[in-house]
Amino acid sequence: MEETPAIEINHPSLDDQYQTFAETALICRFNGLWPRTADLYQWIHSNWTNNCKVFFCSKGFFIVVIAFNEDYQKALKGGPWFWGSAGLFLSPWFPDFDPSTAVISKLPIWVRLPNLPAHLWHFAVFQGIGDTLGHFLATDTSRGEKGLYTYGRICTEIDISKGLPDQIILKVGTSIGRKLWTMRIQPSGVAIAIRQGISRTHVLLGYSDT
Repeated sequence: MEETPAIEINHPSLDDQYQTFAETALICRFNGLWPRTADLYQWIHSNWTNNCKVFFCSKGFFIVVIAFNEDYQKALKGGPWFWGSAGLFLSPWFPDFDPSTAVISKLPIWVRLPNLPAHLWHFAVFQGIGDTLGHFLATDTSRGEKGLYTYGRICTEIDISKGLPDQIILKVGTSIGRKLWTMRIQPSGVAIAIRQGISRTHVLLGYSDT
């Protein structure tokens, strides 16, 4: 049997390039969206920085090498980032990254809460729902500020491998009259979204009083 050739390469500039990637590179992919090159550059320039270089990989992945640490930290920690409704998977670069076998396990998604009672429009309620579904990231306060209470919106990071629960029960108590509200929240269309790899990032949640 013929022996497989082995190659050993040592070059000083390889060390420099490795260090650059380790300190300034981010692995990225938009969920369910493969933007055109020019559009992606425009998005990066608008949201992060012009001082960067983009390496396009397979399976929709791309690596962004950012020149300045301030911009790198903004991109890494300033999210969640979206292109429309498509959430961005983002991770610091690591040398064993292989786009052909990489599996995304967590993604940010926006979740609608239709007909949420007005008295439950409170940060603690939104955070509690988000942490139950995954990891709460943010809430959209613009609708409440405009007096629009048809639905609330929260952003939460979910673990795709675990999926979403069929339902959760939300119990909100107050000290006023010691009254307790119980809401049953039932995700709609979640099974389809999970099978499609969360290609639909707006998951609708309905509720019923029990």
